[in-house]
Amino acid sequence: MKLIVLLTALLIPFLSFSQLDSAFILKLKALDTANILKMDTVSVPNDAFTQKIKRLLDEKNGLSVSAILKLKIMDEQQKDTVHSKEFYKKLIEDITTGKTSKLLENSIVNI
Repeated sequence: MKLIVLLTALLIPFLSFSQLDSAFILKLKALDTANILKMDTVSVPNDAFTQKIKRLLDEKNGLSVSAILKLKIMDEQQKDTVHSKEFYKKLIEDITTGKTSKLLENSIVNI
């Protein structure tokens, strides 16, 4: 009887560590699936600082993030034989005028 109690007392820390480890892994998997990330498609505040940021973004010489994404999608469209042209048309529309464009604008302004 003493042996069973002693073994149980020795094994409890290992069992609880195993449960802690599996809970930690579940939390990591939740992070991988982006459950904690919320899409912020609400417009950024229309104050003077935001207007200045947008003006500076429009004045810069170079490629914007949406332009780079559009070029990459067009390049991928030429290589891809699985997806239709309609798929890529909708994807480019979403990046230029849809929710993705709003997300890109919000993330750049909020940086």
